[in-house]
Amino acid sequence: KKKNKGKMMKAVRVLLIGVAVLTALMPGVVTWVMLCSESHPRSECMARLGRLELSLSFEDADAAPRHAPQLAPLSDLIGGRPNKARESLIGSSSSANLSFTPGRIVGNKDLLVAVVSDWKTFTGPLGSASREWARYLNGQTKHAFSVIYFVGQCPGLTPGILYAVDGAHMLCLNVTDGYPPQVKVFHAWRHIFLYHATQFSWFAKMDQDTYLNARNVGALVAALMPYSSSVQYIGKPFFGRQAEAKALGLNGRSYCSGMAYIVSRPTLQAIGPHLMRCLEGVVSNHSDTEFGRCIHAHAGIDCRAISPDYKIKNMYFSRQGSSVWPMKQTQEGRLHVDFMSTPLLPYFRAVFLHPMKDGSTMHRFHRQVVQQLRPLQVFPDSSHAADLDWHYQIAQQEFRMSCVNNPTMQRIKNRVELPECPAVEREIALPGEQVVSSAYVMVAKRQTEDSSIDIFATTLRDTLRYLYIQATIIKYESDDGLLSAKAQDTAGFTTSLLDVVTQARAAQQASILVLHELAFLRCDFRHGLQHMLATPRCGNHLYTTDSGGVVVLGLAGDGTNTCKGAKKKDVCCDLPREDLQPIATLLHHSTYDAILEWGNQKKQYATLFPYLASLGYPVRVAADPLALIGAVVPEGGDTRRFCSNHDQMLEWYAQHPK
Repeated sequence: KKKNKGKMMKAVRVLLIGVAVLTALMPGVVTWVMLCSESHPRSECMARLGRLELSLSFEDADAAPRHAPQLAPLSDLIGGRPNKARESLIGSSSSANLSFTPGRIVGNKDLLVAVVSDWKTFTGPLGSASREWARYLNGQTKHAFSVIYFVGQCPGLTPGILYAVDGAHMLCLNVTDGYPPQVKVFHAWRHIFLYHATQFSWFAKMDQDTYLNARNVGALVAALMPYSSSVQYIGKPFFGRQAEAKALGLNGRSYCSGMAYIVSRPTLQAIGPHLMRCLEGVVSNHSDTEFGRCIHAHAGIDCRAISPDYKIKNMYFSRQGSSVWPMKQTQEGRLHVDFMSTPLLPYFRAVFLHPMKDGSTMHRFHRQVVQQLRPLQVFPDSSHAADLDWHYQIAQQEFRMSCVNNPTMQRIKNRVELPECPAVEREIALPGEQVVSSAYVMVAKRQTEDSSIDIFATTLRDTLRYLYIQATIIKYESDDGLLSAKAQDTAGFTTSLLDVVTQARAAQQASILVLHELAFLRCDFRHGLQHMLATPRCGNHLYTTDSGGVVVLGLAGDGTNTCKGAKKKDVCCDLPREDLQPIATLLHHSTYDAILEWGNQKKQYATLFPYLASLGYPVRVAADPLALIGAVVPEGGDTRRFCSNHDQMLEWYAQHPK
């Protein structure tokens, strides 16, 4: 009896182990059956079964994928510290030390973005720049996204395993990386069908040299969601080149351009079981036309044009300054376009933008997108080209559709007008005085000590502390050239300013206030600042994670006629002249890198603000100055009184309780 009981227990254990193993292998077996149902050779099916089992075991591993850091809570900015994820969202990543760890995509999400790449590109500068928008996309909170890079051959990595790398995912398909990437595209779609068809509502395929605007894709997904339950194939419709229209076998039906297109889950489920059969029956070497033929045959739909509000934009010409020239085509049939350094508004409004062939270009444009820059523009001059040159016609049309953040500088520098862009939306809720928690009082070192100047600076520092702004006195080597109309000697001031910005950047200070030593604050400085920053045009950009600019609170001189032409109700204006010398300036952390780049050019202090305006940062100047040089300015009564210390402020507030 004891022997029989032992044998029974052993049999039960074996049975339980067998059930566990069968349960683990069942998805692979089901997948194998689905693949073999498409009339593949038996040897190929058996080989795929082994690889699929291996892939499944890693995709279901407990190790969580390495996602990019999520946006920090808004409370992180109250103490003057910006979002700690900012460096990983904007800064470029090094491809030399990429770490590949098995990962998995957990839960149900809205959109899966499949990027078709190759090993050299993925590990090179363009792949690094591409993963910047992928990390930024992961940081969005309104919708759930995932990005997978599909590579044909990966030296040293196991095919079929989903790797987490640099804030995205990557999978080696073990197929050719040849161009056109027909085989790679079909195998990528097959993997998505087998493993992710039930996890996502929508699926986008795009080329490696296509840029995805993470700021715009959320609105696109929101517009698509009501149609998630129907078969959809959305993109930029084409019918094929006329010379090869018959050979493509499309019979007049449209396909979506391969640079970027989107399909719904029902579409993927309709074509999924037939993908390998479609690949075996291709009539051309194109991937986009053949994928379109597969959808025609098994989903019964053509490519539908995406709404103009969510554009897929293809660039057909290069442009720098006023010059425009056609795109070039390489021997491999790929398009080459030199992307402009100062993009126009239509490029920022696109969801997908193609092509961008080098990493530095994509990195620069991603920075402009995240910071919502709207650079100054030069009108495309067609005087040296044919009047009917369509490249210039499109370029001029795009120019007229654009706007800039600094229209006055646009008119002064480029002698052509463009309207001002709408103010950015607020992303952070902070009281007016808490938008800045750190200030730097710039004091010139003099050959003879002037104790009265030091007293002024110390008093200003104490006044700022009364306003809950921590102030630090910074001494610089210079004559007092900042107050001179000619600004003869401001090199020392500029050097110290760059040191301050470097320090603020290292300390991750959300924004800083830079003041001249003789700046006197308006007695109602706190309320005046709150009122100005509550105005969307003047202050919204300071309440953003990455899209801020500059607010000039006071200028050298008497501060009169600062905003000429402004309406009486205007609280601020854009930068009105090129020669202004601010003595009190709010700098958002988005401008730090640009200021340091300007510092490398060793130009005078007054050129900083036109430089920032030309790059597209919003530069705003208070119409009613909050700081002036001097003690008391008898201008307009008590509401225009400037206080030399916090005692005067207390007295003023006592007299003006409201």
